[in-house]
Amino acid sequence: MVVRLGRGEEIDEQTLLDAASLAAVAAGAKPGDRVEVAYTRVKNLHPVKGQPGRAAVSNERSILVHLEADRLERLRLSRKE
Repeated sequence: MVVRLGRGEEIDEQTLLDAASLAAVAAGAKPGDRVEVAYTRVKNLHPVKGQPGRAAVSNERSILVHLEADRLERLRLSRKE
C-alpha cells in the first residue's frame, strides 16, 4: 500500500489507519482481527539483490490495527472504479 505525501509531509492518523487496514485485508485478515502492520517511507525500501520482487526495509515503524467493519465498508464504498 502506498500513500503519496508531499516533501516533508507527515501522514495523519486516519490515513495511516485506512492504509494499514487495507494492507491487512490484502494480506488475508478479516473484520474483527487485530493485525500489526509495518510501514515506512518509500526511500527506506531497497531491492534485494538476486531476489526479484523482494525489498529490504529500514526505519520501519509498526501500528496495531483492529479491523473495523465500518471502516472497511467506508473504504470499499469510496474506492475509485
